[in-house]
Amino acid sequence: MNKKISEAIRIISSLVAIVLILITVWMILLKIFGHSPSDANVIFSVIGILVVLQIMVINVLFNIKGDIGGLKEFRKHTISKINEISRDVKEIKNKINSKSVR
Repeated sequence: MNKKISEAIRIISSLVAIVLILITVWMILLKIFGHSPSDANVIFSVIGILVVLQIMVINVLFNIKGDIGGLKEFRKHTISKINEISRDVKEIKNKINSKSVR
């Protein structure tokens, strides 16, 4: 997923979550003091919060997946370079040993 799109999803879902949390707290306070919101309204608001938080978690996991893929590729590249350097060092060592024998 594109980083800009991912960041936009994170910001929008954060704002929606904050708004839903504030609305839910307000409805619970109204319910406690005996005013109008029904139980269904409060429950639907809580479900909305849970859905938005789930979207946020999925978004974070997709970003982590991309980062882990990049780390695996970096690891492969690093190991191949280390092996290449090791071969070069052995080659140089063999040349030095062959020259010192003469």
